Amino acid sequence: MTNLYIDRHGNTHINDTGYFATKKSCFAIIEKDEKILLTFPKKQIVGEFPGGFVERGEGLETSLSREFFEETGLNIEFGKSSKQLTQDVLYFADDIRPNGEFWNYQQIFLFFDFNKLNISQPSFPWQTPEGGYAGWYSKHDFL
Repeated sequence: MTNLYIDRHGNTHINDTGYFATKKSCFAIIEKDEKILLTFPKKQIVGEFPGGFVERGEGLETSLSREFFEETGLNIEFGKSSKQLTQDVLYFADDIRPNGEFWNYQQIFLFFDFNKLNISQPSFPWQTPEGGYAGWYSKHDFL
């Protein structure tokens, strides 16, 4: 196993301690009319798929519903996704603890069709509970 980790800025860090935390997160990729839902956290210009960490004892759908509400203000009960992709990332969290933390970070992306979810569509874009904004963006802009 490699000991080379990458941070959110693309910088590499060597984990010569052998210690790391194991993290798991789940994100929703929702498609609607050739668009996908993205959130933009406060003071950031790069969009993200809504979602976040899976808490201890939580299932993926429960975690996703909680994180989705926190990041979009929309309350959704997620059912079975149409597709699931998983990637494992060796990540250096440079923004926590005094000197950062090494993570073996499993990211799970669940795909959903907007028409199969019970979502009332807010005006575009809308303010999120965390002070950022969210909206629908052409998926062709990301290909």
